[in-house]
Amino acid sequence: MVWGCFGAGKVADLSRVKGILNKESYQSILQRHAVPSGQRLIGANFIVQQDNDPEHTSRLCRSRHAAAVPAIDSKIEQAMDLAKTHLMLAVRDEVELLREQIRDLQEKNQQLETENRALKQRHYAAE
Repeated sequence: MVWGCFGAGKVADLSRVKGILNKESYQSILQRHAVPSGQRLIGANFIVQQDNDPEHTSRLCRSRHAAAVPAIDSKIEQAMDLAKTHLMLAVRDEVELLREQIRDLQEKNQQLETENRALKQRHYAAE
C-alpha cells in the first residue's frame, strides 16, 4: 500500500506501507511523513483530514496527535459538506450576478431595438 497527501495545489512524497496498516504504522506515517509534508505544503498551521478508520482513531494515535499535529479534522464528511456548502454559495452568487448581467443586456437590447425602429421610421419617412 502507498500513503500520500496533497494540499494547496502541491503533492507530497509517497510513503510505502509494508503489510497491513495498523495503529503503529499509521503513527509512524504521521510522524515521518504527514507532519513534515503538512508543514512543507501548507505551513505550520496545517490541518490533517482523515476518516474514522480504526487506525486513525486508536488511543495511540489520538494521544500522540495532540503533540505532533497542529490540528486534526476527523470529520472529513463534515469538512466535505462545508466545502460543498461554500461552493454552492459561491455558485449561487455567481448565478445571481449572471442573471443581473442578462437582465441588463436584455434591457440594453430592448433599447437598441426601439432606437433601431425609430431610425428606420425616420429613414423611410424621409424617402
